Amino acid sequence: MSTDGNTLIPVQGVPAFEGVGPSTNNKEAEQTHLSEGRESDDSYMLYLREHERIGAFAISDGTLYAEYKRQLFKWQPGDSEWKDTGLLDTGESPEGDLKCGFRLAVSGKTVYVGKRSGRLFQSKDAGSSWRDITPNLPFRFTCFKDIVFAGSTVYVATDNGVLASRTGKHWRVLADKVVIDRFAVDGATIYGAGDTGVYRLDIHDKWERISPGVPGQVLSLVVDRDRLYVATKHRGMFHISLEENNYMASE
Repeated sequence: MSTDGNTLIPVQGVPAFEGVGPSTNNKEAEQTHLSEGRESDDSYMLYLREHERIGAFAISDGTLYAEYKRQLFKWQPGDSEWKDTGLLDTGESPEGDLKCGFRLAVSGKTVYVGKRSGRLFQSKDAGSSWRDITPNLPFRFTCFKDIVFAGSTVYVATDNGVLASRTGKHWRVLADKVVIDRFAVDGATIYGAGDTGVYRLDIHDKWERISPGVPGQVLSLVVDRDRLYVATKHRGMFHISLEENNYMASE
């Protein structure tokens, strides 16, 4: 973004993803497509796009991380191509649930990735090596909904509640088992949105509900000054005043 926040400026030197990652076997994909009862060319192209698009994306300390063709890559200014971090996700979200999926958060050289299968991986060397830390988690769940850093603490939203940790070894369960679909961070303050409303995390790790409902399935949540912006799947974008706690549709 430009300094005035009104213009997107291209980052120079970022290589394209063409030729990166495993190539899709179109014939195999076509057979799968047909076996699942998909008939039109449009739906077939959508099927391919879902398996070849850029997915989760994050940046920290000038290093860009992106999921492409179910692999996690990284790029730093000066690199001629994207580097494979060695992390591959071949799983599927439970029953095709769009609220679940490949989730990514980065702070410095520490990277957390939640796979579609519900396994959590950690890297402390910017993706050069990975460790499966799923056995460290204190309760069972099916999928990851979001992962975010607030300072040195990472917060992980699952379909069974929210976890937090500073190291990835020891985890605490937030007191209220509120299911959060998306996080937003404003300094040290954590906001969350889900089917039951919009919340703010207090100093006692409890969710304070600041709005009783969300106008549709939440795809993205962003806080800017005294407003929280919610992008929904079918209803468009809304914003809520953190002082007045009421929604207004964004133009």
